[in-house]
Amino acid sequence: MILFYITNFIGYVLIFLGLCTCGISIIGLFRFKTVLERQHVLGLIDTLGAFFILIGLAFLSGYKLVSAKPVLLGFLMAIISAPSCYLMMKIINITSKLKKENR
Repeated sequence: MILFYITNFIGYVLIFLGLCTCGISIIGLFRFKTVLERQHVLGLIDTLGAFFILIGLAFLSGYKLVSAKPVLLGFLMAIISAPSCYLMMKIINITSKLKKENR
């Protein structure tokens, strides 16, 4: 019975951390000026915020096969999000250099 309360507590803490990360990142999204800084904040929301929320949901669902789905989704998001953000930043950087050269 105590294990049930521990896993629920861990799940709620992880969801709270994910929501705090998303909230702070959204505030930073409005405060930053350039596109690259905003892209960095969006990468934080993708990797940290959603990952914490999905792992927290997995803890709340218990030790079942259903809890493997949010864990798998969280790991896939963590693997796919960072390279896609990097490639978008690289494309933005290259196109801004090309625009400066054409002026």
